[in-house]
Amino acid sequence: MGSPKLPKKRVAFVLIDGLGDVSLPRLGYKTPLQAAKLPNLDGIASAGVNGLMDPVEVGLACGSDTAHLSLLGYDPRVYYRGRGAFESMGAGLAMSPGDIAFKVCAELSFVIIYMQFQNNLPLTLLFKSIIHANSLMKYLSKKTVFLQSNFATLDEKTGTVTSRKADRHFEEEGPILCAALDGMKLPSFPQYEVRVRYATEHRCGVVVKGPNLSGNISGTDPLKDNRLLLKAEALDESHEARNTADVVNELSKEITKILVSHPVNAQRAAEGKNIANVVLLRGCGIRIEVCFLCSEHNLHNYL
Repeated sequence: MGSPKLPKKRVAFVLIDGLGDVSLPRLGYKTPLQAAKLPNLDGIASAGVNGLMDPVEVGLACGSDTAHLSLLGYDPRVYYRGRGAFESMGAGLAMSPGDIAFKVCAELSFVIIYMQFQNNLPLTLLFKSIIHANSLMKYLSKKTVFLQSNFATLDEKTGTVTSRKADRHFEEEGPILCAALDGMKLPSFPQYEVRVRYATEHRCGVVVKGPNLSGNISGTDPLKDNRLLLKAEALDESHEARNTADVVNELSKEITKILVSHPVNAQRAAEGKNIANVVLLRGCGIRIEVCFLCSEHNLHNYL
């Protein structure tokens, strides 16, 4: 008769990303996780095995993107090409190999949260915040580039970014502005297609499709308030990198032209709010081909 077939094992792989936080005076110099009272999640931690790990190697501080690649069995030294592709695809923007995008903090459609902690917090404390997974997850064709993008406020006279986050409560205006930018044309580069998708809060995903693109460029985000808006620059001497920098700089300029005249910003100015007249582009990434998880590890994903 043969041996009976055993039921297939199912695994719920849960990772909590960016949860370490810092100690706060108002919490008695504890972190929010240390101060939280979540007995059910403490029970999950106490029933399991706890430990610390380095996602890639000892002493290497990884971002979410490289850590996730490594945890899923893909060496980031081989496969990493920038964060933008991951985040823009998470926002629902389709990509093909060779496409580039700027990093966007997107709302994910699957339950994978990576535990990344600071201050050597015990794993038990990290389990406490699984209850907040839904809110935390919000932070998580042709040739295309992907770019991580923020709606921000620009002083047009000085070229200074006065606020890198136009408004964290941007759920109503954000989709409207993204719709106005989606499909926009670049006068000097008519062969390129621009796609824009709202993600969450002040964030959006931007994808550029067309020939001769590279993910090896810098962004326009100065990373701090009250600094000049940057111009994208090629990070190598290739024609593709120089071309992509030129495309992205025109994209940045044309985005501002559209936003400054949009009724949403006229209304925000009348209400004394920051206007969203610039999109900061950073974390340029390009989609590459990789082996599917099932062929690499014989694991079949459900979501």
